Amino acid sequence: SIVERTAGELRGSITHLHKDIESKAATIQHLQSAWKAKNQTIEILSKSRNTNGENLGAYIEEAVAEQCKTKLAEKNEEVNRLMELLHDMEERQSQGGTAKNATTATTG
Repeated sequence: SIVERTAGELRGSITHLHKDIESKAATIQHLQSAWKAKNQTIEILSKSRNTNGENLGAYIEEAVAEQCKTKLAEKNEEVNRLMELLHDMEERQSQGGTAKNATTATTG
């Protein structure tokens, strides 16, 4: 009958929803465990000291800042060199030369 068929469909839907809820609960539990582990790692690192007795977090931050400063300086030098090259090329072109002549003159 229609009632029995509908009841069967509802039981099937309930079973499917129950499995879905169990799966999501397991996922949430896994994510909570991962979050707890990450927090513990952060806490350990924040309290850790390197061989010189410095705070490891501060040491890492300083090292990264120094690397960024070095890379920025290198890029600034490269940009300045390229700007000079461009300026030389524009100057030579305005004097009737070609870009090839300017490049050859600048780079040798």
